[in-house]
Amino acid sequence: MALADQVAGHPLGLINPRLYALSAAHAPGIVDVTSGNNTVSFFQGPGNKLRTVRGFAARRGYDLASGVGTIDAPAFVRELAGR
Repeated sequence: MALADQVAGHPLGLINPRLYALSAAHAPGIVDVTSGNNTVSFFQGPGNKLRTVRGFAARRGYDLASGVGTIDAPAFVRELAGR
């Protein structure tokens, strides 16, 4: 955000609307995550028992594992700043 604010020359404020608009437009700065999941396993409690919390699978587009995806920072900063 600090880099995008600097490139824009002013604070960008709330970016959620712009973020989702960039995602919907398939902007190159937002990279879709299409594989993997956010399942997590850990040891806990007496006997150090293995626990697993089943997460969500990544898929094309918005998903509960990765949201809109991850970013390609150089492209994303320019896109967010409107440059």
